[in-house]
Amino acid sequence: MNDIKTKPLISVLTSCYNSEGYIQRYIDTILYQTYENIELILINNGSTDKTEEIILNNKSQLENKCKKFIYIKHDEVMPIGASIDDGLKYFTGDYLTWPDSDDIIYPNCLEEKVNFLENNPQYDFCFNATDLVNENDLDTIIDRHICDKVRLENADLFTDLIFGKNVNFEPIATCIRSSAFLKINPGRNIYKGTLGQNWQILLPMAYHYKCGYIDKSLAKYVLRAKSECNKPMPFMKKNKYYYDILINTIKSIEMKKLEKLKYLFLVRKMFFIRYCREFFIRCLFLRQIKCYIKSRKGT
Repeated sequence: MNDIKTKPLISVLTSCYNSEGYIQRYIDTILYQTYENIELILINNGSTDKTEEIILNNKSQLENKCKKFIYIKHDEVMPIGASIDDGLKYFTGDYLTWPDSDDIIYPNCLEEKVNFLENNPQYDFCFNATDLVNENDLDTIIDRHICDKVRLENADLFTDLIFGKNVNFEPIATCIRSSAFLKINPGRNIYKGTLGQNWQILLPMAYHYKCGYIDKSLAKYVLRAKSECNKPMPFMKKNKYYYDILINTIKSIEMKKLEKLKYLFLVRKMFFIRYCREFFIRCLFLRQIKCYIKSRKGT
């Protein structure tokens, strides 16, 4: 391996909350990385379990492995967008990625990301494939999230991100060039939403820059029933979170007024259709229940 001083620094930003069941596994995946020039920023987002104890028990190892190790503790739980927004103020790397604390990062993950963007200066961010596993069986890959490389490079990625088409929304599936991000976001601020922090970072990148694709799986994305994005939540509430994130993020991007109005209209139209579909399904379901009750009374 070349001298670490000649290699770009990659910042790894992770916010964790009550992660005692898997934070050691995550830390191990950082320690096992083949890439050496790492800045790890771990944010303890108001955890009440043993998350902090586990992180601090690994402090010396992380300091030996990483060029920089930054530990941030929030006394109270913040929305995930706000927690990531806070962490963005600290990173100093040439590249930035923001895995979840339950991700399983393959040993070559960071090296592959850095090498790809170093060797492809026409791209300022990239996606990679990810393997999906269940929290109860981490060894069995149940699916693989991939992108269509041709569409990714030639279609309107900004619109695809809005509609969730041909993109990997797992945080570990992305990496951005810091200089590009800071050019369009010098204040390092994102909308402090409860869900969907990828939209806040990636939509501005997709509007201004080209995206590349690493056609390799570089991590396991662990499906957990109690994760923030998978835990049960009322339809209206969850979609309100996503709606607010998209609307506020698009409003924050510098673009022509008519173009911005077009994208805002697309978002409002998309969620209006979702709400109408949900309303129709619920009405149909209630009608079926009433018909069933009526039929039972007639027997």
